[in-house]
Amino acid sequence: MTRRWVLMLCVLLVVLPGRAYMQDDPTAATLIDDFDGYADITEAWWSYSSDDPAAEFVFGLDAENPYNGAASMRFDVNIPAGGYAGIGFDYGVPVDWTAGTGILFQLRADTPDLPLELVLHLDDPTQTSPDSPGKTPFGAPVVTTGAEWSAVRVTWDAFERLTWMGTEGLMEFTPNPVTSVEIAFQAPADAAITGTIWVDDLRVISDTDLNALTSAPTLPSIAPLRASQIGYRPNDPKYFVSAVPFTTFDVVD
Repeated sequence: MTRRWVLMLCVLLVVLPGRAYMQDDPTAATLIDDFDGYADITEAWWSYSSDDPAAEFVFGLDAENPYNGAASMRFDVNIPAGGYAGIGFDYGVPVDWTAGTGILFQLRADTPDLPLELVLHLDDPTQTSPDSPGKTPFGAPVVTTGAEWSAVRVTWDAFERLTWMGTEGLMEFTPNPVTSVEIAFQAPADAAITGTIWVDDLRVISDTDLNALTSAPTLPSIAPLRASQIGYRPNDPKYFVSAVPFTTFDVVD
């Protein structure tokens, strides 16, 4: 009788702790803010809160609890029912994120199930609301999960027009042109928001850096100006303020 021996190969799968992005995480090449390199965060991010003496809203850099890098953004909040607060920053030039698929950031909190909202403001000449002239905000709700850092992915279809904007301006969200980014807290009518929340490494999910200029803009040419037309003597030094940036023009005598 022939005996067959079967060699069983046992493979032990060991899962090691990961770094910032595991293989199944999306590429997020467009940095919004990693909260590193600031001397004073309030120089870049503005803030607001409802006028309630019982409310507490303190935000700042936390060098002891970063997800990665030098610091994270920390919020210590005690917002009464119906109250609100938030922070944000403005882009000097609107950005186009249509080549991306959403926002990725890192989140932790000392209490689970605390609500917050990621808000993107779009440049909108048709927006006439006195609360947000020329800009229409769209928000995506987020809920904290717990004390450990966790990745939060917010796809573009999660952004909805904020209800307090009324009926003017854009109704549908597209990530272009984005003028401002905001992290907002809106307490429900029947409950307060109380706890400590950290946010870090805020990015657009994209294969390339969508904030980088891919090519120099095409600028119109300017016809030569005569020195006499602008009141300068031909041989004097000439200094001009041009309405067209990053271009040159000639002065002829």
